[in-house]
Amino acid sequence: MTISKSNNWAYSDYAAILKLQMILMMNYIFVDHMKNLIDIIQKGFFQPYLFQNMSLVLLY
Repeated sequence: MTISKSNNWAYSDYAAILKLQMILMMNYIFVDHMKNLIDIIQKGFFQPYLFQNMSLVLLY
C-alpha cells in the first residue's frame, strides 16, 4: 500500500512539473513571437497582412 501511494505522489509531482514546463514553454514562445513582431514594426516592414495574423499570434 505505502509503495503504491508513494508512486502515485511521484507521478503527480512529475505530471505537475511537465505541466509547468509546458506553460513556461508556451510563455517563452509567446514572448518570442511578440519580440519578433516588435522587431518587424521597428524595422518598418509592418504591412496590412500582419493585422490579419495578429489575432493568430495572440491566440498562439
